[in-house]
Amino acid sequence: MAVTGLVFAATPALALDCDEGMRAFTHDAGETCIPVDPQRIIAFDEQGITAPLYELGAPIVGSVGRIDVNYNDGEPYLRSLLDVANVTFENSDMSFIGNWRTPDLEVIAGLQPDLIIILDFSMDLYDQLSAVAPVVVVPESDPMLDNYRMIADAVGRLDAFEEGLAAYERSLEFARGVLATTIDDPSDVTVAFVEPTFDEGIWVTREQYTLTQVINDLGFSQPQLVLDSEDPWSQISAEVAQQIDSDFMITTYTNIYEGDFAFDKAEAFEQSLPGWREFLHAPQNGQVILANREFIRPAMFQTLDRSLAIIMTNIVTKPFVPFEEPQ
Repeated sequence: MAVTGLVFAATPALALDCDEGMRAFTHDAGETCIPVDPQRIIAFDEQGITAPLYELGAPIVGSVGRIDVNYNDGEPYLRSLLDVANVTFENSDMSFIGNWRTPDLEVIAGLQPDLIIILDFSMDLYDQLSAVAPVVVVPESDPMLDNYRMIADAVGRLDAFEEGLAAYERSLEFARGVLATTIDDPSDVTVAFVEPTFDEGIWVTREQYTLTQVINDLGFSQPQLVLDSEDPWSQISAEVAQQIDSDFMITTYTNIYEGDFAFDKAEAFEQSLPGWREFLHAPQNGQVILANREFIRPAMFQTLDRSLAIIMTNIVTKPFVPFEEPQ
């Protein structure tokens, strides 16, 4: 069975007349001549771009990062990469170029990049960045592995991507074998990704990064209300919360922001959705899964393996009380 959402599309070979050492590459902003073998790459999103580039072994000279007074001693850090792989600006060859909203264009130019990779929400910077180096735009809303493959293609690391994909597919094959002995039809099992609003109601989403990839690849379902929503994230009130009732709920935490730590989540849900334990199936039956956000968001095969382990441990190999739709 093929991995969900993965699309293989060849880059047009003769779309542009590029200089020697350059090639035409199709991306979300059209076609651009980019280096055949880029050596000085700048990444404009830690989780969606820097992380896969790092896993591929690509030469990154600069990346956006974050500064939070309560984390990493208030120094710039690479979100999630610090947690997943202990990668910092200090112990790598990457320079801090500011955050994605307000990057330092002088620092970027000074790094003399030969390729810049951005997500489509940074398109307002496209012209300025294109004056420095060729820019590849990755669509944030596309499936994770599609984007990973595009990034790998852009930096000439498709072989490394294919090796990682093959290893992930072997892990999936093993997981599906176990799943066949524990759950008759995975599509009968619903998984809802939920977060408290810290106000009224809760957030529901169908796009929880590597966890979404894994539950789709294993054939689990999400609530129809979530799948039918035009927006990947929706805020719902207590009045309609039972429409996302599921066998399992997954919520995430982080060690970065106060009020969003693991031990805060139960109180935050009670504040957002009073009495949630009494009228929702998953909390009634101890089927709420708590996952560290920093370990599931980076687009990496390493984090896919972590997410697969979470699902195997908490759903596939664990007895649970099935949710039954009210008659």
